[in-house]
Amino acid sequence: MKVIGMEENLRYHLLSLQRMDFIYERETIAASEYMFKHALIQEVAYDSLLIKQRQTIHAKTSRAIEELFADRIENFYGELAYHYENAEIREKAIHYLLLAGEQAKVIFANEEAIDFYKRGITQVSVLLDGEKAERHKWQEIMAQVQEDLAEVLELTGMHEEARQFYQNALDYSNPHDAMRQSRIHRKIGKTWEVQSVHEKVVQCYDMAETVLNGCSINSDRKWHVEWIEIQLARLFLYYWSAQIPEMEALISRTRSNLERYGTPPQRASFFNMLTLKDYRYFRYLLPEESLNNPRYALEASYESNHPGLICFSHFLYGFSHLWCEKYHEAQDILTEALEQSQKIGDIVNQSRCLTYLTIAFRRGNQCDQVMELVQQCLEVAQKAQMKEYVGTAKANLAWLSWRNDEYPQAEKLGQEALTIWDQLPATHASGCFKWTAIFPLIDIAIKDGTPLRAIQYTKILLEPGQKRLPDALENTLKQAVLYWESGQEDETSNALNKSLKLAGEMAYV
Repeated sequence: MKVIGMEENLRYHLLSLQRMDFIYERETIAASEYMFKHALIQEVAYDSLLIKQRQTIHAKTSRAIEELFADRIENFYGELAYHYENAEIREKAIHYLLLAGEQAKVIFANEEAIDFYKRGITQVSVLLDGEKAERHKWQEIMAQVQEDLAEVLELTGMHEEARQFYQNALDYSNPHDAMRQSRIHRKIGKTWEVQSVHEKVVQCYDMAETVLNGCSINSDRKWHVEWIEIQLARLFLYYWSAQIPEMEALISRTRSNLERYGTPPQRASFFNMLTLKDYRYFRYLLPEESLNNPRYALEASYESNHPGLICFSHFLYGFSHLWCEKYHEAQDILTEALEQSQKIGDIVNQSRCLTYLTIAFRRGNQCDQVMELVQQCLEVAQKAQMKEYVGTAKANLAWLSWRNDEYPQAEKLGQEALTIWDQLPATHASGCFKWTAIFPLIDIAIKDGTPLRAIQYTKILLEPGQKRLPDALENTLKQAVLYWESGQEDETSNALNKSLKLAGEMAYV
């Protein structure tokens, strides 16, 4: 009524339209609403208005909402954005589009956030094309919305698109804003890290630190917070590339700054980095006391109330239980981490959780659960563009085929897994678990009467970059290699069969 000024006759016209079956009444908490029965009717009615009339109605509707619902305006950000867009009142449209985008981002309504941010970019682009006096203001806003959009895209696994919007954010940034430029270079590095392009990651982190060191406010707390973020990112890269001495040195160098300037999420992340260092140091055969750091990280993550960090910390806590040989605890923890990751749309962490939850079920000899999850593992890993987990899904499929005596299929899938892992950087952390494919391949080679092939697979298991196996199993595998190299084929066969028997007893096959 406030929009069209028909207080007295409005009810009569609405009832007429209702009788003609064009609209229907719907009760809401606030009031009655009248809805078109079909979208086509609404479209015809809307198109019958002149463009200027439409803009006027949208503008009046926006102002009416702002006036009537001023005390709960946050419930109407999306509607206000829509009406101001169509009224071509661009500054107001941008204001509400960015508020709606942030609102959606916070609750992980990721598709909605992406839509609001992209519409915001369209509106700011129009102003940048026409505005002269406030150009710097709109460039600053454009840089921020491009960065916000890139964050959501990266969360949902759209790495290339995220990189493009991060680059746009750099292009629109004030060249003197070293803090923002450093932050964006670091975030671009993370997009490459997920795809295992480590040389690009190093370039981005080096650039982030170079830009930050050129900043004139290096005594400011925000400067130290960003410096810590770069070091935490480097620690993760050192983990992926098995640079243990570098990891230990950087942990030592970062600790004092972290204690003085670190934020609660950074402290939680630091415990996660200590956890990652233990993985590499113990080669994924963990003593029980190594559960302390991931436990501290998880507790600190909850205290920081940072959903993405909680998901990752929860994953590492379950991952640690898996390599402490606590399979059933790992299953429960990883299931919870998976559910959390699905709620926020974190596709990368979903892929991690699914991959190692499947291995936890496999080591618990729970074939039905493995079969139930493995296809989902493959699909999510492909969507997240994480080829290392595509490889693990193939290895688990090979194991299932081997269990069903489908040896040609098992061998094919196992070889595909090895081929995928061989495409990773040589020391990549996710390439440490070739045992998931190799034990079935050793058995198939023995059954085929090709002991040389079985020994070649065995040598891969014994490489120093692979997961450390329990001493009894590792020693028997080493003995098989020694027998083969000294020409003792019968003893080789016996040692390999003993290795497979031990691997079965220890839940490796």
